[in-house]
Formats: sequence, C-alpha cells, structure tokens
Amino acid sequence: MASDEFRTAQPAPAPSSGVGGTATEAVEKVQAQASQATARAAEQVRSQVDSRSTQAAARITPLARALQGAGDDLQREGNDTEARAAYRIAGQVESLAGYLRASNSDRFLGDVEQFARRRPWVAGGLAAATGFMAARFLRASAESRYGAAGYTNPSGDHDWPMTRETGTTMSTPPQSVPASPGPEY
Repeated sequence: MASDEFRTAQPAPAPSSGVGGTATEAVEKVQAQASQATARAAEQVRSQVDSRSTQAAARITPLARALQGAGDDLQREGNDTEARAAYRIAGQVESLAGYLRASNSDRFLGDVEQFARRRPWVAGGLAAATGFMAARFLRASAESRYGAAGYTNPSGDHDWPMTRETGTTMSTPPQSVPASPGPEY
C-alpha cells in the first residue's frame, strides 16, 4: 500500500501536445501565419505591378503611333525639325511601352530602386510632387462628394469642416474658443 500511495503522489507526466500547446509553439504558429500573409501580400503586389505595367504599355502604344503619324504629316509639310522631334518622342514612347511590356515586377521595382539610389533628390522630388497631387485630388474629390451629399460651406472658408444643411438654416463655422488659462501654481 505504501507503494500505491507513492505512485498517486507523483505528478502525471505532461502531455506532449496539449490543447493550446506551449507559448513557444503559439509564437511559432503566429510567425508562420504572418510569414504566409506577407508572402501572399507580396505576390499580390507583384501581380498588380505586372498587370498594370502591361495595361500601361497597351495605353501608350497608340500614343507612339499617333506621334509617328504626326511626324509623317510634319515631314510632308516640310517641317523637318518638328518631324524629327516627333519621331524622337515617338521612339522614346515606343521604347517605354516595350520596356513595360517586357518587364516583370521584380525587374521594374529593381529599376525604380536603382533610379532612387542614383538620383535621390529627383526621386524625393517626384515623391513630393506625387503626394501633393494626391492631396489636391483628395481635397477636390472630398468637396465634390460632400457637395453631392448636401453639405455646404457658406463662408467659403476651407479651414473648417463642411456642415450638413438643416432645413432652411445652415450651420455656421465653429467660432474660435479662447483657451483656458490652465491651473496656476
């Protein structure tokens, strides 16, 4: 009997795989899922870059043909200097279309990265210009969206949010509230 008591007093061995597993297994599982999600996102980006570059090539190829035709017309009219310029631009546009058609996402993104490394100021300027244009676009689209939804801005002041028209009267811009002096010490 003493040996039976001894056996029941010892803890049972831990199962090798429990319901939740160990914390390390949970971390590894989360890391694996994150890695898979990152790989899927990267693949989607590559796919989008590939399809968008092919679409861009299809859209600018007619431009190259139109420039070529303009060069032909200019040459027939005797404007050789302008014709050469049109041919040169048409050749550049066609080269760009060929590059976009032939490049895969890895090559395209690598070339963009190399350009940014060689000319960081130009790349920064392009990024700033793109950001500025995107901000202007968002601002313009927001004003048209809010206008279509019945929001108005009677004062023309762009520093306050637009308000919704209520019946026959309109809300006014918020008045500036004087700052409270705060606690004195």
